[in-house]
Parts: sequence; structure tokens; C-alpha cells
Amino acid sequence: MRTNADTLIRGVAVGTVSDSSCGANPTMVGSEGNIVNFFGTGGVSINVSIGDPAFGWAADHIEPGVSLVHADVNKSRALNHFSCIGNRAVIVKAAMQDVQPIVGKEGFVTGKHGGAERVLVWFDEETLKAVTPDDAVRIETHGFNMVLLDYPDILLRNMSPDLLSRLPVKERNGRIVMGVTKILPGLLMGSGLGTGNTLRGDVDIQTTDSVQREAHSLSDIRLGDIVAVTDYDTTYGASMRTGSLTVGLVVHGNSMLSGHGPGVIPLFATRRKDLFELALEPVNLADLYTIR
Repeated sequence: MRTNADTLIRGVAVGTVSDSSCGANPTMVGSEGNIVNFFGTGGVSINVSIGDPAFGWAADHIEPGVSLVHADVNKSRALNHFSCIGNRAVIVKAAMQDVQPIVGKEGFVTGKHGGAERVLVWFDEETLKAVTPDDAVRIETHGFNMVLLDYPDILLRNMSPDLLSRLPVKERNGRIVMGVTKILPGLLMGSGLGTGNTLRGDVDIQTTDSVQREAHSLSDIRLGDIVAVTDYDTTYGASMRTGSLTVGLVVHGNSMLSGHGPGVIPLFATRRKDLFELALEPVNLADLYTIR
């Protein structure tokens, strides 16, 4: 598959490990009128990784691995815009370095969480046990502005050349043939719809409708799954559009709030779903990067 990868800029962005977030009142009312006590966005999730279920945690919007931010708003924008899934991440400053040396440990970008403006990174569990808020992580940004030279009607979003090379994708008769874990209808997409920027952040799969949840086996979704969503357009913003298709990545866990659920960031976006031939098969970032 021909791309312009040889013209893309290899850059560097640095983020710091965030603290776990908590408001003055960490409770909200869930979709069934129940009280939801939040543990979710930000910080370090030592025991939650890509490949793990998106459901079942005693948390809301849980982010796997390490969550990165930047205090400077302009640098935060650069961190979120230019980081792409699969980009190499290296710890360059660590508070516990004298106790457990982790400077130089490598991981990779696994997601971006909209609204929270965070970049998510995988490191192995032993490294996570020593990571501390305010540690610094260097990301080698590569993939921003990548295009498919032979498919002008298909846009790439948040995609690194490395990830593209690992995906189960091939070309056949002018179409892209690829495997996805699930094919979902666009009517399920909720929180995040209407955003004008799909180069960072995610839109949630709504999971509060028990009929739809069972019909599409939503509880089987795992963090890091590659999924397709029909009639969902992320070419220039996120909206419903008949005939569109988005192939994306599940980046954070389920939520008990109305209109929320596992978050998906786009990888492929097109208004011509006829350009894709999809096959159902397990496709997860954890397997593509052989971390399990």
C-alpha cells in the first residue's frame, strides 16, 4: 500500500505523567439513576493494559497504562496532534530512578483521550510499578499528514507508518481488505460527536441501551481492539453520514454515564464505505505489538 511515509517529519514531543484526576465531589449520576464513584482518567493504571477487557473495572473511562499531559497549552496541543498510534515512547526523567532505574525504558503510544487531552502509552508492568506522576516521556512523533496515495477518498487519522505496516490490510481490485474485531452501526456513537477535530481525541460507543449492547456483544470489547463503525464520518469532524465508514481503535474503558462508553479514535476515515471489504477477526493492538 503506497503512502507518503518517506516525506513525513519525524519529530519529538515530551509529555509528563499525569496525576489521577478527582473533583471535589468524585460522584456523578449514572444512566440508570445510580451514583457513580469515579476512578478513571489520568495517572498510571498498573494493572490495566491494552488487550484487557474494556468492561468490568471498578472505574469509569479507565485509561490503560500511562496517561501523559503537558501543562503548557500549546505544547499540549502539539503532543496530542502529532503523536500517532504506535509511536515510540521513552522515559527520559523518573523520580524513582535511584530506587528502580527506568530512564531509557521504551513503550509506545496506544491512544488519545479527547476532552481529557491525554496521550496514552504502554510500558511493561515492571516499569509501570516505578512510574510516578511528573515523570517525563519522550515521544518520537511520526505519521501526522500521512496519506494513502492511491486512495484519495480515504483519510488516515492518528496512524503511524509502523502501525499501518502491522495491520491485517491488503489491496484487492481497488479496495482495501482488512480484518476488524467488530463492525458496529453509527447509531451507537455518543459523547464526542460534533467535534471538529478528529486528529486527536475520541468518540464514545454508547453502551447504556441493553438491547444494542447485547445485539452487538459490546461487553466483549477489549482495550486496543480495532473496530469498524458504519455510517459514521470522521473525515472532517465526527458526525453521522450515511455511506461513511470509520475504522478505529478502542482507547479507554466503559462508562456508566449516559451517552458514554468505550472511546474510539479514528484510523481510517472515508465517506465511501464501498472502498472497504471488512472481515471479522480478532485484531488488537496488544497482538499487533506482541506484548502478550
